[in-house]
Amino acid sequence: MASKALIAWETDKRLQFDRLLAAHRAVAGQDPGRKWATAEICHALTVANAAQFQSFCRELHDECVDFIAAAASPEFRVILRQSLTSNRHLDKGNPWPNQIREDFKRFDMDIWQAVGCEKRPINNWQRRVTRLEQVCIWRNAIAHEDFDLNMEQKAKVHDAYPGHLVSVRKWRNACNRLAIRMDGVATNHLANLLNTPWQ
Repeated sequence: MASKALIAWETDKRLQFDRLLAAHRAVAGQDPGRKWATAEICHALTVANAAQFQSFCRELHDECVDFIAAAASPEFRVILRQSLTSNRHLDKGNPWPNQIREDFKRFDMDIWQAVGCEKRPINNWQRRVTRLEQVCIWRNAIAHEDFDLNMEQKAKVHDAYPGHLVSVRKWRNACNRLAIRMDGVATNHLANLLNTPWQ
């Protein structure tokens, strides 16, 4: 059974994102040639993607916390919730993969290893996590109006640029796939850990 976080990602958040895509189509029109405003809308799409994916991860994490707390005796639930959410990376900053990993480690799991990103050779899941890193890098560049990337960042984003709709679509597709997979591995892990069906 899908989490509420995934359902929201696939409905409300998708609708919001699709509205920005519709604005891009309206501005682009049918005439040839690039238009300046489309790049600005792509920037908005990049920032929205980062924000929405962070929101999805935080909501999924919250549901995992609630699922664990529900298995505890009532007098310990508040303490358990506080300890599992205190100083959480997902409550601030961006959805950097390493920070997502740290937050989900609170459930005795390595989210990216469970997703399949640790295997060799490099696989599609690792590429999707790299796409997520690209979103975070460009989100910061856009939000802070600082496009002077360092060498490491340039190497990471060499094949993607936030002013291009092709890149925006690649990022959204990667986040879509990651959301579905993260939802499955997190809920299955906790259901198995507590020997209780996810609901």
